[in-house]
Amino acid sequence: MTQVLEQIGSYTILRRLGKGGMGSVYQVRPSESDNVYALKILDPFEIMEDIIGIPGLQKIFRAEADIMRTLNDSSVVKVHDSGEDHHGRPYFVMEFFCRNLGEMLGEGFWMDQMSRVIPPAATLNTIRQLLQGLSVLHRQRIVHRDIKPFNLLVSDDNQLKICDFGMALHNGKSPVSGASMIVGSPFYAAPEQNRQSAELDGCADLYSAAVIMFRMLTGVFPSAKHFPLSRFNPALSPTWDLYLQKGLQRKPETGLLTVQRCSPDWMYCSRNLNKVLSPTTGPDLRRVTAR
Repeated sequence: MTQVLEQIGSYTILRRLGKGGMGSVYQVRPSESDNVYALKILDPFEIMEDIIGIPGLQKIFRAEADIMRTLNDSSVVKVHDSGEDHHGRPYFVMEFFCRNLGEMLGEGFWMDQMSRVIPPAATLNTIRQLLQGLSVLHRQRIVHRDIKPFNLLVSDDNQLKICDFGMALHNGKSPVSGASMIVGSPFYAAPEQNRQSAELDGCADLYSAAVIMFRMLTGVFPSAKHFPLSRFNPALSPTWDLYLQKGLQRKPETGLLTVQRCSPDWMYCSRNLNKVLSPTTGPDLRRVTAR
């Protein structure tokens, strides 16, 4: 007997790609072409319904698609279409990519296990793209708040694409206020993310980028006992330690004070990775101060 494939709107579901707290993601094909896309539909965990409620979740979900459309940049996954299924659940259709950085690192359920170590040159290429993408977000006053490897898709030509903007702030505001929940992965989120959203800025995303960089270079999460990085790779000079220690600085408890990861020196170094970073010698911070 021929199996009837399930549809969402005009899209045929090919397979399920995954499920998060807010929704499920499917690989789909539209009825009018052979192109393949990723479709995300509101399908929250029960605990999310209890904390936020369906109306709030719908507002967050639609705001995510709106933010991705607003950015319209090659560093962000593009949204092609949106609608509602026959149950009234909102969905949006995005570019489909086979790979994400989390899978490439070999991350799984047990996050404390060592991940794959990525060579310095490949790490620099990835982090350069990530920082360029974050600069696009931050110029438009968007703070992602959930930068982690599984939210970084990778194209066939190794271009990084930021996705999953469900927890993002726009102009310092969340689509739903007052919800009692911790935002972001505890392994990658900046320490200041447990405060009110109005106090958060792009520095939070930069902290997550520094954690990803450390994880790629060493296979572990940052801690004082894991410095110097030369313990993991003799080619990583002390200047790598200086760069990452700045990026992993905790934000002062007073809130909006500048931290080292948002200082002019660190930001200049981050924006000019090709000039001031070397896969073998690391970031030359002397060139930053002499610019």
